[in-house]
Amino acid sequence: MRKKRKGIIALLLAGLLLFGTVPGNLAGADTVIPVYAAEKTETSITDNKNGTFTVVYDNTEAAKIVVMVTKDGVSYKYYLSEGVVTEVIPMTLGNGSYKIRICKNITGTKYSVRYSETLEVDLKNENEVFTNPHIIVDYEMKEKAVKKATSLCKKYKTDTTKITKIYNYLVKNYSYDYAKVDVVRDTVGYIPNVAQTYTDKMGICYDISSLFAAMLRSQGIIAKVVTGYTPSIDTLHAWNEVYDAKKKQWYVIDVTSDIAYYQAGVSYKMKKDKDDYKSIKYYH
Repeated sequence: MRKKRKGIIALLLAGLLLFGTVPGNLAGADTVIPVYAAEKTETSITDNKNGTFTVVYDNTEAAKIVVMVTKDGVSYKYYLSEGVVTEVIPMTLGNGSYKIRICKNITGTKYSVRYSETLEVDLKNENEVFTNPHIIVDYEMKEKAVKKATSLCKKYKTDTTKITKIYNYLVKNYSYDYAKVDVVRDTVGYIPNVAQTYTDKMGICYDISSLFAAMLRSQGIIAKVVTGYTPSIDTLHAWNEVYDAKKKQWYVIDVTSDIAYYQAGVSYKMKKDKDDYKSIKYYH
């Protein structure tokens, strides 16, 4: 059965994208030129005191703009869209000092710094960052996805039951969007859209894991979106780590793979083997 599972997933999820927003250690990958432009009045970085910060930046020139987040020599980047942008960015490397830089692409992998600031994260509970909306898990309490999560969970009190109810809803009602893979491959800085994924009832693994995290967080459950690698899929993948507060346990849950299993009529389990999800690139 193990070989059959791998074969089904390899077939159904072949060609998963390399996410534009998947961060990596930028040393040796992108060159940041420390040339500071005059600050525009629209540019600001505000510490939200919950493991996230809000960026306001005027990108009406539609340049390739990234927010680089660096702590202890590890850097991650998030792309900003066009227009006057307001985005919430997570700091998920734990407590400590973060260097935040807003950078503009000059050519190739070269960037110039447009704005820079240092923020200190000192949370009593470092997992607090995984309870809030931000650029990758972006939602509001009035949205349909949140209302659905509330409806699914309203009769239940335990995290275990709430997690399972939302998980089963997604597995049995959503599909993998194969057509979107080719489109997203050519999109620099792809960002999941929780509301759109919920409405479309389909998405790539990044979309599905972002939607799952949003629905869980809206119900007070700590949830991460994780990017990395797993033996059953040859390319970069996304899944979730979810915390059950009562049992004080983290669960690895791969909704996208289980959608494929469900549609193929193959048995599956919600809680995955952590050893199969070791190659972590980043937590959102």
